[in-house]
Amino acid sequence: MGSPKLSARVHTFLSEALAAGTYGPGAKLPTERALSEHLGVPRSAVRDSLSVLEARGQVIRIVGSGTYVVEEKAVAPALPLLSIAKDASPADIMAARLVVEPRLAALVVMNATAADLERIDQCNRAADGADSFEDFEHWDAALHEAIATATHNPLIVGIYGAITTARDRTEWGHLTGPRRCRGTTGSGSDG
Repeated sequence: MGSPKLSARVHTFLSEALAAGTYGPGAKLPTERALSEHLGVPRSAVRDSLSVLEARGQVIRIVGSGTYVVEEKAVAPALPLLSIAKDASPADIMAARLVVEPRLAALVVMNATAADLERIDQCNRAADGADSFEDFEHWDAALHEAIATATHNPLIVGIYGAITTARDRTEWGHLTGPRRCRGTTGSGSDG
């Protein structure tokens, strides 16, 4: 698995390329290997970034074929949800997560592939071993996105993408770790 800093570098590169239209709707992205060599990062950092973009509905990965930019019309239905997400408070986010996340387990059990389960395990281990709050936040978000992706339900992935977008846009990261953790799940962790 890639380091959060390297994954963030890849994510920034790809997000900027998508926004600039370098890769238009339906376009095939370069291979993981090509991106890895071009950016001078491990392939695991490229995979991490592609997982985030896939969870947000910006790309789709097809095993044996490649990674493709999602057609804009496929993203359009999610735009109202994303516009609502930008105004969500941390309390709104936690309430939504408490409704959505417990029910994801059944869908994951029914639909996850071995690769999905490996990705979930990788993210969980990385979050557990995080040396800083920032690293924990990165891997915790990646874990929850991996769980949503493992449902193989585009609506669930889109809903969870909106939750992640809200989490990225709020004062979430500015809350103090211990207070936030105790006040959300009661378990002492954000998980």
